[in-house]
Amino acid sequence: MTTILQTDGLTKRFGGLVAVDNLDLRIERGEIAGLIGPNGSGKTTAFNLITGFLKPDTGHIEYNGHSITGESPYEIASRGLGRTFQRTKPFGKLTVLENMLVPITKGLTGEAKETRAREILDELDLTPVIGNRGEDLSGGQKKLLEIARVLMLDPDLIMLDEPSAGVNPVLMDDILDNIKRLNETGRTIILIEHDMTVIEGLSDRVIVMHNGRKITSGTFEEVQQNSLVRDAYLGGQQ
Repeated sequence: MTTILQTDGLTKRFGGLVAVDNLDLRIERGEIAGLIGPNGSGKTTAFNLITGFLKPDTGHIEYNGHSITGESPYEIASRGLGRTFQRTKPFGKLTVLENMLVPITKGLTGEAKETRAREILDELDLTPVIGNRGEDLSGGQKKLLEIARVLMLDPDLIMLDEPSAGVNPVLMDDILDNIKRLNETGRTIILIEHDMTVIEGLSDRVIVMHNGRKITSGTFEEVQQNSLVRDAYLGGQQ
């Protein structure tokens, strides 16, 4: 395997709070990596730093062999690094198809862009609601639409922030199946998730953060048995 994403010494402070503290990550091409940790451990802040929504105080980020430190979210997305958010935000008054046409796609416009959008919606079983407004979708459908919009960028790496949050069990199975399928087509996946059954079922490797730092990584079984992980989750830091 080769490294597709790495961070070195990534640090972000908010006043006196060190949200991400000297974070070193290595994500290998083609893996599904689960990022876990108690609330407030720095997971989403790390996502925001990597994808350009926050600027690091110190540290370096490299994606596909190129430095992306300090680049804008648009520049990073155009390099093929896409992400979703814990709270889905479709354009409420636009239809599902219209939502799909919002992302700027290099070299893909007009009829070809719409054709691509329809193909993705079909792959994610969203064609039955293609004419529905974004605000009228269920929580699970909004999650799928957000993944679909990211796929319009044809990313090599997709970062998913709590894909199971607010999703009913039936649609959750669809989302998990689609994540597995995306990985099987060669895409690298990083997901933040609090549901350990999701992490166990999807992740090739699990990375654990606590107080802004990476404390360990390994298989789900290895991480589950790690005393540092048990202390982080059971030591009053929830």
